[in-house]
Amino acid sequence: MDARYAGYIDQQEHQVKAMRKLESCKIPADFDYNIEGLSAEARIKLEKRRPATLGQASRIDGVTPAEISVLQVRLRNA
Repeated sequence: MDARYAGYIDQQEHQVKAMRKLESCKIPADFDYNIEGLSAEARIKLEKRRPATLGQASRIDGVTPAEISVLQVRLRNA
């Protein structure tokens, strides 16, 4: 049984680690979302909700994984 589901379990563990990493990445309260790579819809929603972490930002409807990556890069370089 373990062998049958080992691949699925590994995949789930990888997803949990990725989500924990996003949750640990803080977004400053005064962060300027006017950056290249964000759609107008994502920019508006992020400015309105002001998420505290990338994990929270990733759960906002209309914010794509690609836009989360743009934010992650921008926060890392800031």
